Amino acid sequence: MKYYLSILLTLCCLLSPSANASQTCGAECQLPQIHAYFKALDKVSQSGSSEQDVDNFLGLLHPNVNYIHLEYGANFDRASWRSAFIRNIARGAYQQPKEQRVLNYIVGKNHVAVEYA
Repeated sequence: MKYYLSILLTLCCLLSPSANASQTCGAECQLPQIHAYFKALDKVSQSGSSEQDVDNFLGLLHPNVNYIHLEYGANFDRASWRSAFIRNIARGAYQQPKEQRVLNYIVGKNHVAVEYA
């Protein structure tokens, strides 16, 4: 199954938290950020993940990140997103058997559209 994700890079300052959000980040810096995002998210999604894995994932993101998932009615700031991850870990929800793969991406101004499976 394929999924699409749009990452707003001014909110997802991955791998370069000290970078100025007004600076342009082209494909040469966006692709490593995308892969780091999915690698950290994969770690959280595996059986046996921990609060530290959640903190490592969220540590890649801008402090003002907001996770919105319309299908599930989710609208989380960083703290509530962390709490949701921890609740899911506690109830054993994460059992992802394999890593997510980036299939394709389109770089735009301050955004990257990502197709992943």
